[in-house]
Amino acid sequence: APEDLTYEQYQQVLEAVSDVPFTKEEYTVAQVLKNNVPVPFPLEGNDLCDGTKITEKLGLRYTPFKDGMAKTFQVFKNVYA
Repeated sequence: APEDLTYEQYQQVLEAVSDVPFTKEEYTVAQVLKNNVPVPFPLEGNDLCDGTKITEKLGLRYTPFKDGMAKTFQVFKNVYA
């Protein structure tokens, strides 16, 4: 998608789309790697992919991250609430 996200932005979106209080704990990259904490994106390197070609060739459109996370949160909330 055309959006780049940092972990801080990812966390902010999660807080914005959820109506459930949660706590957050800050870790250094070294602590995450040492403790094998599962994370959604790699912490080292930059493996960004460009989806421009697929959107042009197939006419696809990306869902904005915040919109997609809001829909996903509601689905999981309905299933697990």
